[in-house]
Amino acid sequence: MGYVYLDANCAAIKPPQDTTICGTTPKKILTSEGFANYLWSGPGIVSGGNTKEVTVNRPGKYTVTLTPFSDNPCPITQTYTITQVCPSPVLSASFCESIKGTLRKDNINLASFNNLVIGTRTGLKVLSWHTAKPATIANKITNINSVTSLNAAKFYAVTDMPDTVQLTVTVNPSPNVTFAAIDTLCRSNIVTQIAGVSPLGGVFSGVNVTSAGVFTPTQAGV
Repeated sequence: MGYVYLDANCAAIKPPQDTTICGTTPKKILTSEGFANYLWSGPGIVSGGNTKEVTVNRPGKYTVTLTPFSDNPCPITQTYTITQVCPSPVLSASFCESIKGTLRKDNINLASFNNLVIGTRTGLKVLSWHTAKPATIANKITNINSVTSLNAAKFYAVTDMPDTVQLTVTVNPSPNVTFAAIDTLCRSNIVTQIAGVSPLGGVFSGVNVTSAGVFTPTQAGV
């Protein structure tokens, strides 16, 4: 008569389930309970390398060796695959229209936004800019230093990671500028401050007018 010894612990294992991670945000991986020893290995183990739950901060393959409580233990190895997947970041920019009434901004330098794109992920590099997603040769922007945009237009920066960063452009209408009527000035007047300007915050320009709105009639030859 023969006997067969079956160790139930060797069968009480749930299959590994792959998951995702974003950047270096810590991620926990939980394996089966009820084993005597756990030994994890992988590229980004932060803590828990000898427990059922390990914390990692990098994508890659993570292997755990499970050793059961048994007189005749049969260690089992499992592999978990962690893939880098992040929500696509969305950036925004706001401009005043180049020509009143058009809601259009000319000469936008998209290259000036590269550092903002890089700041959304550690180690990113901007490869190209596009006018649509998915990025193709047809919608690639050839001159990123001078781009014309309408209000609410979207541009997409393709990076060397599986991220496409969106830039949404808001083009604001030019305000209607008003100021009070200026009285007749004599040559004896030294300077006159143009007052009653609405909205505030603008910059003056003109013959013998300072950026702050101070007019000198004697210099104008009145």
